[in-house]
Amino acid sequence: MRDVLGNKFIDIQATKLAFEEDFVTERVKVRCEVTDDTGPHMIEGEGVGLIDAFFAGLKGHLAKSYPSLNTIVFQDFSVKADVTTKKQMTGSDAAARVELTVENADKKRFNFTHASRSVTHSSVVVTTQACAYFVNSERAFLQVRQALEHAQKENRQDSVKRYTAILAQLVENTSYTHIER
Repeated sequence: MRDVLGNKFIDIQATKLAFEEDFVTERVKVRCEVTDDTGPHMIEGEGVGLIDAFFAGLKGHLAKSYPSLNTIVFQDFSVKADVTTKKQMTGSDAAARVELTVENADKKRFNFTHASRSVTHSSVVVTTQACAYFVNSERAFLQVRQALEHAQKENRQDSVKRYTAILAQLVENTSYTHIER
């Protein structure tokens, strides 16, 4: 995708996060500043936990432009401490490795990982990694499809073959049936 998109590749980063959790209702509300190719945005989401709320907000912000995000589901989420990285005696400052597995409509799984001393930070990072992956995949699909159509009109069989092969790889990521031209 980076090769196809070049400088049009989108990096999504969360820069600030605030959340409120109600233990009685088991609901979380998040407000997060997220920066993408169009600049910083404040997103809000609500869910049954931090990641559910953050993903709901991020997906709500992005899925209007990138409907393929609606085809992915969380399959697994894990947090594991690396106590060998602790600096304090208690070990509560140890780095945590967060792994998120998402699944597309065809049941293909994709893993995203991040490690830091903050479980919250790493959890948000893997969620943005997953969303960025599918956003960029959709953007690459559209760009290659347009190039393929142009190559077909120009009767450039070498390019048609190349673009067809790239599209075959990109469609493994998720369904693009809901994408408009």
